[in-house]
Amino acid sequence: MKAQEFPQQTVVIAENQEEYSSLPASVSNEGVVTCCFKLDEAEQKQVSETGEIWLSILTFGQPLQPIHGSVLNPFTEDPKATSKG
Repeated sequence: MKAQEFPQQTVVIAENQEEYSSLPASVSNEGVVTCCFKLDEAEQKQVSETGEIWLSILTFGQPLQPIHGSVLNPFTEDPKATSKG
């Protein structure tokens, strides 16, 4: 899984930090940080077979902040349009 650039990004987090990969992101005025990740073919197959994606977050001992994962592009797709119920 690799972070990828996208048209709405406003910043690259950890750019030029050897210990971390650069993370293209969009940071809103409300403090929402949005990133996009691309799966390679092997990862796509694994997710298709297991339905699982694992997420590790470095909190450095601080409380975990709310997170949200999605397969929908929040800049181009209306999540309500695909909601069931």
